[in-house]
Amino acid sequence: MKKQNSNTEKLGDKAFVRLITMSVFGILLCIVCLCSSSYAWFSTNVTSNSNVIQAGRCLLTVVANDGDNQLVQNEDGSTTITASGTYTVTVSLPEGSSSGYCVIKAGGNVYHSDYIAWDEAPSEFSFTLVVSDGYDFSGSVVLAPHWGIYAGDCEIEAGGTLTLE
Repeated sequence: MKKQNSNTEKLGDKAFVRLITMSVFGILLCIVCLCSSSYAWFSTNVTSNSNVIQAGRCLLTVVANDGDNQLVQNEDGSTTITASGTYTVTVSLPEGSSSGYCVIKAGGNVYHSDYIAWDEAPSEFSFTLVVSDGYDFSGSVVLAPHWGIYAGDCEIEAGGTLTLE
């Protein structure tokens, strides 16, 4: 049997100790990075005044009048028409509001007005709604404000007329 050289034995031990030391240092560095990023992620007391997140709000109003009287709005902002006649419908959007449009539900049909975009606010437009004398009021005529921009083709444009017969 050959006798091992003591220099070779010492050199192998040094490399092993150096490898273990670097591994332990790497593991500790990973733990520190993980803890610091987790702390930053879950900190709840950090505030920023420059980034304000606010939900969109639509203050769109739809007002209908028959020439003499303004119709009363329901609690949800809609207006119900129960008699035939010619009505002027005004859709208005105040400043600081999201985009909006008017939906008219009449006898199972749904009509959509043109919209007012948020960057055009404050703004308003009017259209004429004609309910003929022979119109069947078994299903009421409801004018309701909606927020957003209707994606389909609008049946009623600003200054236009919708006739229900």
